[in-house]
Amino acid sequence: MLKQLLPATLKYKLFTAFILLIIAPLLLISLYGFGKIEEMLEEDSIESSKRQIADMQMSFIDLLGMISKSQISMSQNPLLVSHLKDSSVDGAFKRRQEIEETINSYSNSFFLSTPPVYITLVNHFGDVYHTYTPVLPIDGDVLLEEARSLGIMSSRSYNAWIEEPNYLYELTQSSKLLTMVAAFKNEDGKPYAVARLSVDHTQWFNSLTKRLADGEQLYIIDAEGRTIFHSDQTIANDIPQGYVPASLKNNQPQVNIDQSNRAIYTTAYLTSLQWTIVKRVPFHIVYSEALSLRQSFLYVFIAVTAMFILVTFLISYTFTKPVRLLQKQMRNVTKDIRKTRLSQDGLRGEMLDLAVSFNHMIVDLNEMVYKLKAEERMKESIRFQVLHSQMNPHFLLNTLNILKSQAVIQQDDTSFQICVALGKLLETCLNVEVDLIRLEEELDMVQAYVSIQNFRFADRFAVVVERSDELQYALVPKLTLQPLVENAIVHGFSRSKEKGHISIRVYTEQDSLVIRIRDDGIGLEKAAERKLPRKRQGIGIVNIQERLTILFKQEASLTVMPVEGGTEACLRMPLLVAKPYEGS
Repeated sequence: MLKQLLPATLKYKLFTAFILLIIAPLLLISLYGFGKIEEMLEEDSIESSKRQIADMQMSFIDLLGMISKSQISMSQNPLLVSHLKDSSVDGAFKRRQEIEETINSYSNSFFLSTPPVYITLVNHFGDVYHTYTPVLPIDGDVLLEEARSLGIMSSRSYNAWIEEPNYLYELTQSSKLLTMVAAFKNEDGKPYAVARLSVDHTQWFNSLTKRLADGEQLYIIDAEGRTIFHSDQTIANDIPQGYVPASLKNNQPQVNIDQSNRAIYTTAYLTSLQWTIVKRVPFHIVYSEALSLRQSFLYVFIAVTAMFILVTFLISYTFTKPVRLLQKQMRNVTKDIRKTRLSQDGLRGEMLDLAVSFNHMIVDLNEMVYKLKAEERMKESIRFQVLHSQMNPHFLLNTLNILKSQAVIQQDDTSFQICVALGKLLETCLNVEVDLIRLEEELDMVQAYVSIQNFRFADRFAVVVERSDELQYALVPKLTLQPLVENAIVHGFSRSKEKGHISIRVYTEQDSLVIRIRDDGIGLEKAAERKLPRKRQGIGIVNIQERLTILFKQEASLTVMPVEGGTEACLRMPLLVAKPYEGS
């Protein structure tokens, strides 16, 4: 199944390998790296937001603390205490001047680096003192009644924080002010004056938003969950419910990650006001750097991938084009091998070597085909000659049969025996389909031949065979022993008047069959000196050696050597046995 999914051609295999081994791992590693970068950016953003919220919290707490310290310091100032308790008419102008100079000094010394704090004092007689010039007259009795309504005049509490409409008008453009209303009381707890310290908290909040990055938002939420301040009024100024739970109302900044709204919320609680500062950072702000980096990487990755794909196709095309040509030419080999060649133009390196080797192979194949065709024609010619040569032995065999009949009629036993022996030789020659015959059949041919020669030379030759019975079925090449015996008779005894002896000894050595033919003739040297010219070339030793090589390759051999008192021929070949079936 997997093999069917894999591409078949080399070009697409290279492309697939490039995708799987380079592009895919690189992409996975890059995505993993971007994931880690996003986690680091998220952690950095959370830590940065917590530090920023903590700084805002401490800054606002310091502002409120400074206002509280100013109120306490004023309530303990002897000059202010004496003047606020004094109700005499004499010196009223001087008293006002000293009181306002004193509270202006508090305003100037405590709030130089913070939003201006506007101080208003009213004693229990309704006299009003302030650090600013009111646009409209201030009614002291109204301020005292306000303090009573807050419950700071009669209870143990000395102050209260309120958010009220802006009463300063042209001094600040904000719609509301944050005001601490405090009662100055005697030792017996009886109030003798009320202080109002107002600050433009909206202006202070706006100064905090300058620290925000683009897209980040700052909320101030009161105890009822209402949004007091929002840094960006152009968008919805409410936050999801549940991001200011009671468990977060402590002095340590807390973090909530909202996956649905894709934002990080960092909160800090202002205990004295029961307000909560909330900073909202959208995910796209947190991951903007990673997204920008990912986008840049994506562009580069696509460009590099496209370039690599193009280069891969060019390389594969350069590499596979000669291969395709080779494939095409190999198809043409089956059509016309003579005209098939692979062009070597423009090729270098391994492809040039491949083209040269291919062309050499085609040349060799052409020569081989030519040789095969020549051998085929030669085989046909030999087959024709064999078929033609079979006509003469058949004719001779028929003639021998006529002669045998005449010999029987005329009671000529000699002629009859000669015809029988010659007939055996001719029958063996006629069987051209068999190359190997049993040893006993070969020995019968030798005996037939010797008997014919004895008729001619008056029983001057004797052949003795030594073999074991189990070797009678050993296979030997047809007409192998007869030519060797013929050589012994013709060359060893033809001119000698003495009786000749020929011994044929057959035995085995390991897996080889050994046949030794020995005669006591005149020997090789004298036979060579007395060699007579012949009209027909004999079968000879060379013929036997060639047939042994064809049948047994290098595993068979024939050697002829002089021995004491004659000549010996040694045949050595693999031992092959063909026993007849028991029922035959």
